[in-house]
Amino acid sequence: MKKIILLLMIVNVMAFGRETPKVRIGMVLSNLENPFFKEMEDGALERARRDNVSVEVVSAEDSPVRELQEIRRFIDEKVDVLIVNPTNSHAVSRGVILANEAGIPVITLDREAVRGDVASHIGSNNLLGGNLAAGYLKENLDRGAKIVELQGNTETTASLNRSRGFEQGSLGELRIILRENADFKREHSYEIMKRVLREEIDVDGVFAHNDESALGALRAVEESGRDVVVVGFDGTDEAEEAIIQGRLDATVKQNPYEMGYMGVESAIKLTKKQWVNRKIDVGVYLIDKKTLTK
Repeated sequence: MKKIILLLMIVNVMAFGRETPKVRIGMVLSNLENPFFKEMEDGALERARRDNVSVEVVSAEDSPVRELQEIRRFIDEKVDVLIVNPTNSHAVSRGVILANEAGIPVITLDREAVRGDVASHIGSNNLLGGNLAAGYLKENLDRGAKIVELQGNTETTASLNRSRGFEQGSLGELRIILRENADFKREHSYEIMKRVLREEIDVDGVFAHNDESALGALRAVEESGRDVVVVGFDGTDEAEEAIIQGRLDATVKQNPYEMGYMGVESAIKLTKKQWVNRKIDVGVYLIDKKTLTK
């Protein structure tokens, strides 16, 4: 009899150790090849491990079509919460509305959805970030300096607000001679800046909407031998290293790890019918060589 009881205890312990997660979260990120979104994934998975929550993370590969396919799949699989970092703030609205109709709460990260009911949006103050970038260029360049703005995907709220914030901060002091959509891509940014510099357009500074674009622009500037101040946005490890090396001038630091972490934390609260903030600001600040080498 004692042997039977002992055997049952062992089986129970083993079953407990392999307990199936009770909460399932579907997470669609715009592009997992971008280090910014990899950090977002890391934060989400770390928070999931704490509570034995199942989070399946997939990449939309910057395709609104694929994004909608993944959202539909998660809806069909009846996940408890859907977390989305939109590829396109307009296109994602269809998926948000479908999730609403299925009774699945939606959380957005970094970029907002323009339609549909979102339980919580977690991101940065992109207006402030754009303003900080303008402030740095004003401090380090003469009044009337000529600036190239390399926008991200202009169908995302993140890019639109960075541009608005930058324009507000530039008024009367910086001259934006070119705005072009680099789609948050390093190679696109490189090609744009290479063309601009080849045409010998007088450029004093660059504001890029993310660090991938900033590093692409920096490559073109370094190849040209011109003296151009380059400011990025995100604060990736590679960008910070380039700043320490004295190559990149500055970047607006975000916290994608915290976005992912808070996204899953808010999702867990929703499954417990707990209150969550409709908007969570993870903060932004500007970093340059002085702040990184203190």
